[in-house]
Amino acid sequence: MRTKLIHWLFPSALLLVLAVSTVAPAHAQVTHAGSQQGLPLVIGGGYSNFATDYGPAGTRMSAIAAWADYYLQDVAPKISGLGIEIEARDLNYGAPFRLRQTTGMAGVIYEWSHYYRFRPYGKFIAGQGSLDFPNNGTITNPYTHDTYLVTAPGGGVDIRVLPHVFVRAEYQYQEWHQVLGPRNLTPNGITVGASWDFRTPRQPVGP
Repeated sequence: MRTKLIHWLFPSALLLVLAVSTVAPAHAQVTHAGSQQGLPLVIGGGYSNFATDYGPAGTRMSAIAAWADYYLQDVAPKISGLGIEIEARDLNYGAPFRLRQTTGMAGVIYEWSHYYRFRPYGKFIAGQGSLDFPNNGTITNPYTHDTYLVTAPGGGVDIRVLPHVFVRAEYQYQEWHQVLGPRNLTPNGITVGASWDFRTPRQPVGP
């Protein structure tokens, strides 16, 4: 049922791995003054709670989420903090009826890393959403699953709790395009979790 989603995520993850394997050796050999050393990769996971925008008003569900952020290195100061994010979420818990919203998306992320402990960020990602919904009543040919284009702006903050460990709090607004006709669904909610940053910690500046 989620074969399409897996087929979309696998090449995206492969591209990220290839990018890391290509850039990391060069970065390890030559590091410009003022740049952050170490593999520019952040991986994490956490808990999400979303308003589903499907079914009775106020319907909310919980999910597990995972992400990987790869940041560009040795770039112009104006775009320092720009990176690529891959994110997956399985909204599958707590609905009062048959409902599941699974997403696999990728896009751009930008972090403000001036401070040692706090790193606000914004992002825009897009990809595929897999929707399971109640049977429409047709026994011979039940229609209970479909996939859609999903776009999602979001933003939040990463808070350092250990040299390589951050706690993440994020809000995301999804738009599922042309769901069951011309209507767009707009699930939205918060995610809290933890990330591991493979980069060497900067020296403390500010809070």
